[in-house]
Amino acid sequence: MVKNFPVQLLEDTPIKRIGYFKNYSVAHPFFIAAFKEILKRITNPSTKQIFLVYGPSGVGKSELFKKVFERLLSDYKVLMETDKSLVPIAGFEAIAPDNGKYDWKEHYIRALMALDEPLIEHKIDIDKNINKQLNNKERQPNRALRRSLENALKFRKTKAMLIDEAQHMTFNGSAKTATDQMNLIKSLVSISNTPHVLFGTYEILDFRDSLGQLSRRGLDIHFRRYDVRKKDDQEMFIKTLWNLQKQIPLLTEPNLVEHWKYFYQVSAGCIGILKDLIEQHLSIIYLKSQIYQH
Repeated sequence: MVKNFPVQLLEDTPIKRIGYFKNYSVAHPFFIAAFKEILKRITNPSTKQIFLVYGPSGVGKSELFKKVFERLLSDYKVLMETDKSLVPIAGFEAIAPDNGKYDWKEHYIRALMALDEPLIEHKIDIDKNINKQLNNKERQPNRALRRSLENALKFRKTKAMLIDEAQHMTFNGSAKTATDQMNLIKSLVSISNTPHVLFGTYEILDFRDSLGQLSRRGLDIHFRRYDVRKKDDQEMFIKTLWNLQKQIPLLTEPNLVEHWKYFYQVSAGCIGILKDLIEQHLSIIYLKSQIYQH
């Protein structure tokens, strides 16, 4: 039987074989559609510059983030060799807040790190005296980092900023603060003229719902799970399972498709969960084989 994975893997260690499958990215219809839509929006700028890419946990949003990032780096590789200042794409993961309130200072620092900005901890506020004259409510403690980020995005000619786990940015406890959060993003996008792509669970829709203006400035990209109640979805899920089956580095190919209903049930139609589940089973198989050998 023809193997879709490099056959030399069969002579490799279990760790390397598991690593191969873990790093394999299966291109399934919903993934491809979202991938193409994001690239189109980034490479063909319009008035819409805030994109919400949302779906259930485990559907593969982080993998989508990774592939968009890699593709843009590849597309601009030659130009980056001639223009050393260019950082065509940057991205980071929004960190869940410790105290229930999103940390914008940490956000700016991580964004600057993604842009390879030097001396981040030594940024100064050139309008420090003006800032001091404001009352406590009006002062902006992160002004220096914010301005540095705006300037870095302009100078680096960044085509897009990708933010994974963006639902963490909504953690502030009220509709008003959700609106404030989105206003910060809107302002940053407007001043830097850099599109922002926010990847997250359905919670990021709080941003859209909190600010009606987002419908004019942004775009929703729904990266949904497969629903086998729909015939087309069922066929696509089975085909994706078959593609994953062909990439499992075992001497004898397992027949996962025969048990597609089980795999659908435990993955809820989310390909990321499906892939993780197969990887776990693969690890157990290798572990058992090592035990038997000893």
